[in-house]
Formats: sequence, C-alpha cells, structure tokens
Amino acid sequence: YFIVFASRQLDAMLLLNDIMVKAYFSRMHEGDFAGGLWEETDWREMRSIEGLDKEIISLVGKYSDESRKSIWSRVVQAHFMRYLEPEYNAAVQQLVLAKKLTYSNPRGTNRLNDDCKIRLFV
Repeated sequence: YFIVFASRQLDAMLLLNDIMVKAYFSRMHEGDFAGGLWEETDWREMRSIEGLDKEIISLVGKYSDESRKSIWSRVVQAHFMRYLEPEYNAAVQQLVLAKKLTYSNPRGTNRLNDDCKIRLFV
C-alpha cells in the first residue's frame, strides 16, 4: 500500500510528518514488542535520531540566517518521517549550548523560537 498526500501548504507537510511518525512508530513498537519485556516502554525512547545534529549543521551552513522553522522544513523535506519537531528543537537547543550554532531573535528577546535566525557559531 502507498499513501499519497498532496498540498500546496508547507505547514501541511510539517504537520503530516509528525502525525505519520507518531502513528507509524507507535504501531510498529506495539506490534514488535507486544507481550514482551519492552511492551511497557514508550516508543519514543526506542527511537534513534542519529545524524540529526549533522544534518542541522549542514543545512544551517547552506542556508545561514534562515529561521528555525525554515531549517526544520528543509529537514523534513530531506528526511520525511525520520524526525519529530520536538526532537529537532531539542537538537538545535543542544547545538546552541555546545556553541556550534548561534541565533538572533527578531523580537528582541533572548528566547530561541521558530522565528529566530540560525547561523553557525564563529
């Protein structure tokens, strides 16, 4: 079976990404571990987000000063159903704390949000 989705709205792809990840991986976890030792574990704990930080750094290097949301849309376009938005946001925050990325907030606050312009730390 194939699922075909079409929309002109970028936000639709971003929403569908998280919906599909949750639906697919929760059911796969349930099917794989039902009745076993790992049945009670949360499927999110078993996921690997290996490579996400490298992908973010690569995209920020190519598209410096784009918003956090814009970089997220590029991640989803390249890796649909691989990462969740909260995982991405946490990875960006960790990269900022590790001084690999920096940001500026157009609202004038020091909070990291979707509108912040992300760039490599120099």
